[in-house]
Amino acid sequence: MISSEQSTNAEASPVQDDIGTAGRIALGLVKVLRYAEDWVGGFTTALIDSGFVALLVLATLDHTLAPGGVAVYKAAVIVAVTIPVGLSLRHLCWLWDEARHYSSPLALAVAARQRPPWMLIRPIISAFWLVYFVAGCFFAVSSEIASKEQLPRMGAILMTFLSLYAANGYLLLAISAWTHRRKTLEWIWRWRLVLDLLVLALATCGARLFR
Repeated sequence: MISSEQSTNAEASPVQDDIGTAGRIALGLVKVLRYAEDWVGGFTTALIDSGFVALLVLATLDHTLAPGGVAVYKAAVIVAVTIPVGLSLRHLCWLWDEARHYSSPLALAVAARQRPPWMLIRPIISAFWLVYFVAGCFFAVSSEIASKEQLPRMGAILMTFLSLYAANGYLLLAISAWTHRRKTLEWIWRWRLVLDLLVLALATCGARLFR
């Protein structure tokens, strides 16, 4: 004869199985969304890097190939441009390599590959990535402002999201120029939503001003 306790357990097991299945489905969806975020955000980051490199190269060619001018000045321009171009190209290579190995979060994996350079160079490297960070925030704010007049609402939301993903990745790079502690980078990445909300609040205020 089956006891009441065994009967209760037998009745509860299908419910537990359903909860387990639902949990696995939810975790699978979260994983898929995370990979989609990484791939699309990484693609946007690569576009920003490529655009910046193209602008620097074109500006350098415009200065160095122009007739006249001081040879020393032209040489200094080439040397000055070599550093940011090299950092951007290295970042592109890291993005591709980590994306190829399905690293997630992608921005965190890329930032963890950067080792802090010499102490005298750290402010320069960090400032360089902060420029990228500001550019990403600017694109996010611009997308929100443009949505009121030019861009469809869903397109503006997508552009804002992608720009903020890239900006957060650049912020991690600016910080990893000073420290290579994984926990510090993970903490900043975990609280990136606060930064996103601040940028969105700024974008909303800007959109109202430009109505």
